[in-house]
Parts: sequence; structure tokens; C-alpha cells
Amino acid sequence: MSTTTSLFPHHSEAATHSRAAASRFSQPSFLVPLAIWSVFLIGLLLQLFSPHLQIAHDSFVIPQDLVHTGTPLDPHALVQKERIIQSFSGILVLAGAVGLALFYRRTLLLSLSGKSEN
Repeated sequence: MSTTTSLFPHHSEAATHSRAAASRFSQPSFLVPLAIWSVFLIGLLLQLFSPHLQIAHDSFVIPQDLVHTGTPLDPHALVQKERIIQSFSGILVLAGAVGLALFYRRTLLLSLSGKSEN
């Protein structure tokens, strides 16, 4: 019986391990799209559930729950708070949309060009 021995017995194992590590890091993780979708959805939910100032007859309508508390109202503070919430929501939605477009760019470009991935 003839047996062949390699001068470097661990060389093939190291090459296999490095290829597995390289393929593991080259494939996108499920955490990246999950984080991008979360940013996008948080921006939409912030827009959906934020208190919106209503405008009637060219003036702001103060919510009744703020009037009944008896605390002094500062219209400037209400408008500033609304602007901050709207800006933050817009930034989150825009960042999520750009992130999704970049993450799925290959699929988007292929579908726009009419070619299939196969």
C-alpha cells in the first residue's frame, strides 16, 4: 500500500478555512437589510404617530388636551417641536430609502434593464 503524505498537512485545511471565512464576509448578513428597513420604518412610524398641528382659517388649531391642562401655551414651542419631529422623520425615511436603494442596487438595476439574474 502506498500512502502519500504532504509536506504541509495543514495547508489544505488553512486554505479551506480562509475560503470559508472570505465567503462568509462577502455575503451580506441579514442584519444589514434589517437595520436599513428598521430605519425606514421608524421614520414612517414617527410620521404616522406624531402629533400634527392642524391649520384652519390661516391659524393653528391648538389641541383641546393642551388647553384643558391649564398650563400656559407657547405657540412658538409647539411649532418648533413639530418641525423637529417632521425633520427627524424625513431624515430617517430618506436615509432608509437611500440605504435600501444602495443595498438592492443590483436587483433594481437588473429589473430596470429587463435582464434576468440567471
